Amino acid sequence: MVKDEKIVKSPLYIGSYIRWTYVNKYLPKLAGGLLLDVGAGQCDYKPLVESKGYTYEGIDIDEQSPAKKGSILDIPYKDNTFDVLICIDVLEHIKDHEKAISELYRVLREGGLLLIHVPNKNQKHILFDSPEEHDEHEREGYTPFDIQHLFYDFQNPVWYPTFNEMECVAWDISHALLHNKGININNMLNIKKGETWEHYGWMIIARK
Repeated sequence: MVKDEKIVKSPLYIGSYIRWTYVNKYLPKLAGGLLLDVGAGQCDYKPLVESKGYTYEGIDIDEQSPAKKGSILDIPYKDNTFDVLICIDVLEHIKDHEKAISELYRVLREGGLLLIHVPNKNQKHILFDSPEEHDEHEREGYTPFDIQHLFYDFQNPVWYPTFNEMECVAWDISHALLHNKGININNMLNIKKGETWEHYGWMIIARK
């Protein structure tokens, strides 16, 4: 809608913008629903969430975040509180991710919707020779097998690839510029010749 486009501004940083587009794609409109953004950061999703008819609440452990203080390991809300939960690139930072998922399940209402984004463990970068390593991550990502195992309590979890080929290229270029990391354009040429590459993330969608 033109009206929403004027109100809702996406994040400027390319990685955040790409994740934002997938939340926008998969988050349905629901007038009057209560949504919790777990690991909300600077609450970038608040305008988008409210444009879709939800009441927005967010939690984050970061003292610099405007969201309510709270951890995914001990979400400060009662059982069965929220119609929707979003949790974007948080789970890979959590050592006890099974506990984190049990907390998400606890505060979600029966029939409620979970949208969670995580990295793909098998991602293969288009412009980098070697895979990225993240000191701040407890793990580098998740496979479909991991997702099936971790989300077995939810109804029919599904997972969709995120970061298409052009989005991956944009991410690699921006990441190289920000971190002074070398790129190899031949990798992209080889992919055009038929070599395989792996997308960078998963959007997991499930109901309680």
